[in-house]
Amino acid sequence: MTPRSYVFMGFAMVVLSTGCGRKSDAEGAQTHYRLAMVEMQHAAHDERAWRTALAHIDHSLRKHETVEALATKAQLLVMLQQYEQAIACFESVLKREPAGRRRSDIENNYACALAANGRSDEAHEIWERLCASGDYLTPEVALVNRGRAYLMAGERKQAEKMLAMAVATAPDYVDARDYLHGLQAANDGDVVAGPSIQRPTDHEQRS
Repeated sequence: MTPRSYVFMGFAMVVLSTGCGRKSDAEGAQTHYRLAMVEMQHAAHDERAWRTALAHIDHSLRKHETVEALATKAQLLVMLQQYEQAIACFESVLKREPAGRRRSDIENNYACALAANGRSDEAHEIWERLCASGDYLTPEVALVNRGRAYLMAGERKQAEKMLAMAVATAPDYVDARDYLHGLQAANDGDVVAGPSIQRPTDHEQRS
């Protein structure tokens, strides 16, 4: 299975020293987290790799729980289409994460999980708020996700509007341009070149 996905933001894990008694647990957690990242980066469309990554994340969390690992677990659960569990995991993360850039990235991912689970209205509210937030540095990502969600709801004009706004916001964002051109070509009755626009669930990361 190689499902498509919304645009997720990834996280780098930072393990803080917690004293001699906990240091080995923290180091072991970091090792499992890194192994999970390797699986996700080198096998972006392989469900078996996602499940292996999830197992590493669970090992990491058992040894030393961090917001980064929890957020990554939630992201993997979305990729595996386990939306209810992903949403619960994201909500747990958001209770611990203070306002700031990282929280905004997590909220984008949370909105992706909501949209994938049929809760698009809630997702759009989050993405709209993120676009107006000074803490969120990649509004084009939220705009592309809104475009995809609108398209899945059959609202092609709204989808095209969001994708056009994403291109205007970040002209170098190749995915936004490709999706917009593909949608416009489809509207004109032409063969769509480039990526297909469908319900996303694979791992894509805006660099």
